[in-house]
Amino acid sequence: MDEKTYLSKDGEVSNEEMKKAEVVAFYFSAKWCNPCKMFTPILSKFYELVNKESKQLEIIFVSSDENESEFKDYFSKMPWLAIPFSEELREIGAKYGVQGIPSLFIINKEDGEVKSYKGR
Repeated sequence: MDEKTYLSKDGEVSNEEMKKAEVVAFYFSAKWCNPCKMFTPILSKFYELVNKESKQLEIIFVSSDENESEFKDYFSKMPWLAIPFSEELREIGAKYGVQGIPSLFIINKEDGEVKSYKGR
């Protein structure tokens, strides 16, 4: 994948941080989405469990929120990384063929190609 900057709870990190995990996933979700609000806590528990001993899984949140305030509020409840809020987030969803949310895509951490659309 190209050099990108992601957000973490502690600020910005490079994609080198993301590549430390064995498995990487894009999580397409939004604060306004009721199924997302039900799935995110389950995914958070799974993420914490899988990474208890060492970093096995990294998830990158790709927001479908309407504005940055909603993005920040929703992301504050997530333990993983996020792509910073911008207009191009919708383009990322289109690039990966997102048809609905929540969606969890397992990706190749080297080139960003989808390995599985069935992460959820």
